Amino acid sequence: MTSCVTTSKLLKFFSCSHFSSVSMKNCLQSHWEDEREGVKYRQDPKNGLMTCFRRFCVSDSLSLPLGLHFLSSPWWCPAAITLGILCTGLLVTIIMLGMKLFQVSDLLQQHQANLTHQETILEGQILAQQQAENASQKSQKELKEMIETLAWKLDEKSKKQMELHQQNLNLQEALKKVENFSGPCPQDWIWHEESCYLFPSGPFNWEKSRENCLSLDAQLLKINNTDDLNFIQEAISHSSFPFWMGLSLRKPKYSWFWEDGSPLMSHLFRLQGAVSQMYPSGTCAYIQRGAVFAENCILVAFSICQKKAILLKAQGI
Repeated sequence: MTSCVTTSKLLKFFSCSHFSSVSMKNCLQSHWEDEREGVKYRQDPKNGLMTCFRRFCVSDSLSLPLGLHFLSSPWWCPAAITLGILCTGLLVTIIMLGMKLFQVSDLLQQHQANLTHQETILEGQILAQQQAENASQKSQKELKEMIETLAWKLDEKSKKQMELHQQNLNLQEALKKVENFSGPCPQDWIWHEESCYLFPSGPFNWEKSRENCLSLDAQLLKINNTDDLNFIQEAISHSSFPFWMGLSLRKPKYSWFWEDGSPLMSHLFRLQGAVSQMYPSGTCAYIQRGAVFAENCILVAFSICQKKAILLKAQGI
């Protein structure tokens, strides 16, 4: 089926001369539409000019362009309006999206700036915290050293206090001894260096004299050095009596020993008399006028007792 479009509203009216001679006759004869030719014609009452127009069909040799076919459609105006509205909406959407994008970009920049600022603040806080930790560690170390120093000083002070306390106790003990002290030697005894001497005592034989000295918490005379010998010689120089000593000849080697078991030192003095003779009652030594003699222990003589002197010594002062 051939579809046709009417051009009366889109094209200017053509005069009849525009048509073929065959159609011209029909155009001049009637103003009615020729169904076969698709021509509609009429006469203008003003100028008598005959005007006609033709309904063109797609199959005609004179066809409209594609754009004109669209323009001749009754839907082109609503379509154009709709398209315009859509384009306007799209443009508005694009503008709004652009504004939103700009706003988002601005927000992102602000957020980035805030993050940078916060990072700077955080770095500063971390640095300050590290510095504070370092300062705290340094302070703790100094405090620990101070505590150790104070503990050491306190320990030293405690030791000194203990020493002072001990010295005080020693001093009090020494004072008590001084209060009760009557001298380094008992009454009637003679003090010389570290010993006390009692003479004359007796007369008794050697054994009885020894027992007598033991009863006094002492022993018979013992000469340890030349100072002791000189002191004894000077003390008995006014007397001619013999004085028993704590020296005797003992078996099995027949050697001379003091009462405490120590041997005689030959360089102190020369022993005279029966030096090598062993009597049944024993051979003992006595001193007379500064010389030392060996004689029978059964003989009677005076004796010299000897004991250590009580000397006060300062302790811890």
